Amino acid sequence: IKNIDLPVPKNSRAITRAMFLEISRHYDEYLLYGGFPGVALKETSRQKKAALEDIFTSYFQLEVRQLGDFKKIDSIRDLIFLLMQRTGARLDISKLSDEIAVARETVYNYLSFLESTYFIKLIRPFSRNRDTELRSQPKFYICDTGILNQFARVSDGAIFENAVFSALRRKGGINYYQRKSGREIDFILGRRSAFEVKLSPGKRDFPRLATLAKELKLDNYHIVSRKFMRGRENVVYGFEL
Repeated sequence: IKNIDLPVPKNSRAITRAMFLEISRHYDEYLLYGGFPGVALKETSRQKKAALEDIFTSYFQLEVRQLGDFKKIDSIRDLIFLLMQRTGARLDISKLSDEIAVARETVYNYLSFLESTYFIKLIRPFSRNRDTELRSQPKFYICDTGILNQFARVSDGAIFENAVFSALRRKGGINYYQRKSGREIDFILGRRSAFEVKLSPGKRDFPRLATLAKELKLDNYHIVSRKFMRGRENVVYGFEL
């Protein structure tokens, strides 16, 4: 939308450090302020933040208040801010119910509304057993990293993971995978490709992901890195997605 020409090689291994640094300047801005066109076109940080405030206020007034017609409007607002703080986490409906003092069924109704109005997106765990997949706790992500940064204090890792999710969701169905032991894959795209999100990947991350992808019979795997990784196979960058 800014008409900036940033040619990105099709092969990640062809991206030089100079290319990476130049593209990252703009990607950092996207992570901080999100992808709403009305925000991206603002020139100053103050203008961008004011635009994000306006977007959220409009959503809450027009969508939540008018379309939702909820009796406890403060409760759904509290839920929204709780969710922002826990972006990328698994949903514990009982805890959410206790924290905002409403019934579990009400929490489910709120979540359904927030997802149907595109404010959040729920993803289910990956399993070869569809019934198990439906019963397990979903994870959730917010619609825009700018909204997330404006209204919550979350880690750089959570922001990056949310941005990667936003990019991948345009390519097909997404699941996540997690074992009781803690071994996990952040995203599985189309039930075939694994994507593990890392701000700064370590050497052990690659064999771990490769082993887990093989065990799950996935076709391929990638580590989505925020850090420049010279000539490393199976690495992609967030701006390539």
